[in-house]
Formats: sequence, structure tokens, C-alpha cells
Amino acid sequence: MQTKLSKNSVIDWRDRFNEAYNTQRVSDDPNTDMVTDIPLWRNRTRWLSYNSPLAKAPIQNVSTLTVGQGFCLNPRPDVENPEKVIRNLFRLYDSWQNVVSIDGQTDGPSVLRQICTAMFRDGDVLVSIVQDNDQFRLNLIDATKIQTPPKEYLGKDLCYMGVVVKSKVIKGYWVKSDSTTKPWKFYPC
Repeated sequence: MQTKLSKNSVIDWRDRFNEAYNTQRVSDDPNTDMVTDIPLWRNRTRWLSYNSPLAKAPIQNVSTLTVGQGFCLNPRPDVENPEKVIRNLFRLYDSWQNVVSIDGQTDGPSVLRQICTAMFRDGDVLVSIVQDNDQFRLNLIDATKIQTPPKEYLGKDLCYMGVVVKSKVIKGYWVKSDSTTKPWKFYPC
């Protein structure tokens, strides 16, 4: 049995997009609207990057072209035997580059592509450096988890959208975790 659709019953992807993320103006000041709509814009960009090949392709291309093969070392040590130091640096870097992420499964260029993609898609990315068994690992934190915690966590510092500012200098970020015992974690700059 075929169902006949009228012209008005076909939903365009633009209608779905606008219904899912209803925009409401807060004030006549564009800066105020922009700041209050940051979560809305992140959601829209994320939705488009997951559901539209036209939106996903430029983000992937820019990330790939930005990262390329990853970091390139060009050490110039000022020591007696620089060749030996350079060889050791490359050996250490190569072993680190194979597994960069905190989960122990992602290599350096892949982590850099994830960072670039998050930056282009969400506008923000937080990367913490974690020491793990004498190795430094990178931990990527989702931008949507950077939020202002309840007042008992804050103290006297100004915190706006999870960013702690003191004397016009960013002091760190509050991140909401999935843990019930420690629901908030502070990452100092």
C-alpha cells in the first residue's frame, strides 16, 4: 500500500534543523545574543557535521590539511655530542607518538585531527596533559562539558561558562564529569 504525500507533508531537512534548535532573541545587542547562544550554535554545528556531508567535508579537509603527518621535530641541542641527543630525542618522540591519548589507543596525528575537528566544529577544545607511568598523554575534553559549577565550588573567582577569570587572566576551566563522587574537576592553566 502506497501512502500519498501532499506537498506540505514532506519535511525538509532545514525545517527539522530549525525545529530542533529554536532560536530566540534575548536582546537587541548582538554580543549578548551571541554569548547566550553559544550552546545553540555548538549544537547546530555538531548536528550539521554529523548529518550533512556538505558540512562534514570541509571540517575533515581542514583538519587533515592542518595536521598532515603530525608534529615534526627539528631539535638543535647545544651540547658536545648533538647527534646522540638528537637520536635519543627522536627515539623517545617516536615511542610517544605511537600512543598519545589517555586511552592508550590513539596515535599522535589522529589525536591532532580530533583536536582540530573539535576546534572547527565546537569552537573550543580543552586538552589536558596527564602523566601516565613516566609518559605524558593527552586527554581531550568535550567542550560541552565545560560549564559553571554550583557556587560551593567557585570561591571568590569570577566564572563564566566554566572559564575562571581573575584580573582579566584565564586561571582555568571547570569541567562536569560523569562521576557521582566527584562531579566537577578544575583544570588550571
